Amino acid sequence: MYPDAIDNVPAVPTQLTKAKIISKLHLHEKILLDQKRSRRGKMEWSPLPQSMHAANTINPIRRIADAVSVAPNPDKEPIKMHLGDPSLTGRLPPCPVAVGAVQESLISQKHNGYGPAVGELAAREAVARRYTTSAAPITADDVILASGCSHAIQMAIEGIANPGDNILIPHPGFPLYSTLCKPHGIEDRSYKLDMKNGGLIDLEHLESMIDERTRALVVNNPGNPTGIVFPKEHLEDILALAYRYHLVIIADEIYGDLTYDGAVFHPLATLTPK
Repeated sequence: MYPDAIDNVPAVPTQLTKAKIISKLHLHEKILLDQKRSRRGKMEWSPLPQSMHAANTINPIRRIADAVSVAPNPDKEPIKMHLGDPSLTGRLPPCPVAVGAVQESLISQKHNGYGPAVGELAAREAVARRYTTSAAPITADDVILASGCSHAIQMAIEGIANPGDNILIPHPGFPLYSTLCKPHGIEDRSYKLDMKNGGLIDLEHLESMIDERTRALVVNNPGNPTGIVFPKEHLEDILALAYRYHLVIIADEIYGDLTYDGAVFHPLATLTPK
């Protein structure tokens, strides 16, 4: 492992950056030495030590989901409450139009090759039509298709922050945000949701988390795991704070179409700071 293999090194490294690079080099050299020792004098390969990246990639949700897996009981169907996925029960099937489109694509064999990295134009145009508004117009050029929303969040975090930067995430919140930050040396800073005040963001505490290395603010609305839907006025206050500090907002709004008890969901992109 050589110095030029370390990603995202500033043109003029600071003392802290140099220390981090040296530390990483020593760790990588130790891993390589362990790998050589594990193979020395043996005819067969031994299991290789995991990489630093893999060691730092831990998803608590998957650990819980895997831990609660039990043998099926033929007399009693389990009620699965560990993952926020309403399709698990089979009661939220894909619409017939989507099923038909997939079937037609497979049968026609017209789409078997590689497509554009950002997604097919027709699909991006459809997404743009679905989410564009007069207040926040978007076109196909503003859309990148991802392999699920977790992948979209990953691309957003990796595209915004460098090692040593920090991103603000809600607590309680979705553990994946932290999982995606740690392998890249990005600090995840948790801001409080005030459960005694309807689960709204504690804006004073949020503001105290911001410094010169803060690159983005994750806003999860409707919330996971709280299920809380932020009112319009609160969202406008969040926007005002982000505008004041020039913070990018990563809006995780995957549950926008799953609100209950008359709660009204307001996409952040349709609002302006007051």
